[in-house]
Amino acid sequence: KNVAYQPGQLIEFGGTGVRVSGGPVVGDTFIVTSTNKKSMLATLEEFSVQLRNLSDSSEDRGQLEKELANALANMNLAQTSLLEVRSSVGARLNVVESTRSNNEDVKLSTQANLSTLQDLDWASEVSKLSQETFILEAAQASFVRISKLSLFNFL
Repeated sequence: KNVAYQPGQLIEFGGTGVRVSGGPVVGDTFIVTSTNKKSMLATLEEFSVQLRNLSDSSEDRGQLEKELANALANMNLAQTSLLEVRSSVGARLNVVESTRSNNEDVKLSTQANLSTLQDLDWASEVSKLSQETFILEAAQASFVRISKLSLFNFL
């Protein structure tokens, strides 16, 4: 979005922000660059080298502050990245655990059904089914006869 510049106000873009101070002049530009992504160990090693190589002069103190800020920024990015990966892995583990639990439930249900089928006395069950079919057919035949009756049949 296009907003008028005000000195010291945060200019936000691409998930980050920059503060610029001073009065702009026509044609002024500034460039924002990102630090190269580095591993945590590479960041610490680079900072360690800078600590050993820089002296206690005012120039080196400024450089050290800059290196410290870069190291802290890289460590912060690394921490954020680790937390994102950790949450992603945690979500995937939850899905795996849920799937495992569902599979156990299906396994138990299947084993119970299989046990029921294996323990079934087929002769007895076929006999019961035949008897219930006979009773159902008799009830249906009786209903058909009764539904055809009316008071006129008795007069």
